[in-house]
Amino acid sequence: MMREYIGEREGALQSTSLDPGLKERAQEWIAWAKGYVQRIDPLKRRFQISETSSQPPWIEDDSDETS
Repeated sequence: MMREYIGEREGALQSTSLDPGLKERAQEWIAWAKGYVQRIDPLKRRFQISETSSQPPWIEDDSDETS
């Protein structure tokens, strides 16, 4: 949804005649917003598993619990 919103803003910016200073600020915001969305996208992140661990980091170690 965020990418769609940014795309809509980018399209509106291209079809509108604005003061060059305002247009430059809007383009800077669009560039920042695209980068931000890329950074927070969990599907773009790589999972990293420690070489010393035998299991993925999202699995908690329950070995010290006594049941």
